[in-house]
Amino acid sequence: MTPRAWKESVDVLRFGARQIDAAPDGLAVRGGFVNLLAALGLITPEAQLPQGSMGWQTAMDAFTDAIASTPAFVVQVSEANSRRDQLDAGARWLRLSLAATQLGLSLQPVSQALQEYPEMADPYYRIRATSPG
Repeated sequence: MTPRAWKESVDVLRFGARQIDAAPDGLAVRGGFVNLLAALGLITPEAQLPQGSMGWQTAMDAFTDAIASTPAFVVQVSEANSRRDQLDAGARWLRLSLAATQLGLSLQPVSQALQEYPEMADPYYRIRATSPG
């Protein structure tokens, strides 16, 4: 709900196979209908930006529905936050993701409480207060 934080996500949204293939470094939104809309220029990252717009509301609804239908969550912690700890955490995440994929499951990172902007200060500190280490 924070416009500048939402814009950071919008800036890396990739709709449809063409955008994903051209810049595979972002948040991929794919599927037959999405691919078609993106190819026709009817769905764009920029259309998601205005708060309250149809694109924005669709994105918010999809995120809310995804969280509400998630049967389990994994919390990954490390002893500290050194660069080595960060790399090790990334390697563990990749192994977990590969194992989930092998089982026909998928993972969706939910890392908003790790964000370091003023509106997230309370969740940021609360999650650290309840984490081991």
